[in-house]
Amino acid sequence: MPHAARARDFLDRPLDISFLLDELERLNASTFEGRLDVSRVTAVGHSFGGYTALALGGATIDFDRLARRCDPAANLLVDAAMVLECRALELQSDAAVMARLAQGTQDDRIKLVMALATVSNLFGPRGIAQVSVPVMLLGGEVDLLAPVVPQQVAAFSWLRGSDRYLYLGENTSHGPDFTKLFTQFLYIDAALEQGIDEAVTATRGVIKSLVVAFSQVYLNQQEDYRPFLRSAYVEAVSVEPFRLHLVRDLPPTVLERLEQGLPSLE
Repeated sequence: MPHAARARDFLDRPLDISFLLDELERLNASTFEGRLDVSRVTAVGHSFGGYTALALGGATIDFDRLARRCDPAANLLVDAAMVLECRALELQSDAAVMARLAQGTQDDRIKLVMALATVSNLFGPRGIAQVSVPVMLLGGEVDLLAPVVPQQVAAFSWLRGSDRYLYLGENTSHGPDFTKLFTQFLYIDAALEQGIDEAVTATRGVIKSLVVAFSQVYLNQQEDYRPFLRSAYVEAVSVEPFRLHLVRDLPPTVLERLEQGLPSLE
């Protein structure tokens, strides 16, 4: 998660990706001999990059809801992701930026969104509901920077499409380095520490395989890859202590707690 992010990045980041796709389209014939198909693109992002991917997929910031959430008198629970999200309120003083955001940053060339440890609560239910493409979210159980419940679980509950997937990682944090530090702190046993690097590498490999499988199914209509999108796959290949679990639907009790705005789930 970028510590020096500018408020303007909430607009510039998705626009930068659209500009890149424009340039790739322009160079396709002359430089890439027509080998690129930029009409069907997967947007994959981590943390603030996850915000970018969702914004390209059609999500919009709900500024009214964000202002209420960022009011210290109304919300005493603040995390790093929320601090970043609240910076978006600075954009309200720039009429040109707000007018551009009102147009939306969706890029129709984005056909699939994969957001890992994403910053996403600032979209709110109305903003996330604008996403119509398939979405895969991944959250870590011990992510202290972008906590899984207010960020990834809430965003998943707000998605309206049927092609939505949420992967929850046991003992995983905001990224491989954070996960390694947390696990080394938690498990003092030297024998366990020796296997952390291997487990982190294995988990990274599983996530890479999911990127490939989702892209093959939803961009190339390769149904042979669909078994890799089922719970049995991640349950079989993920490793201790970072096992991954696939969620396709949230239990009513979880949805109720989210609607009540509770910060954690038991």
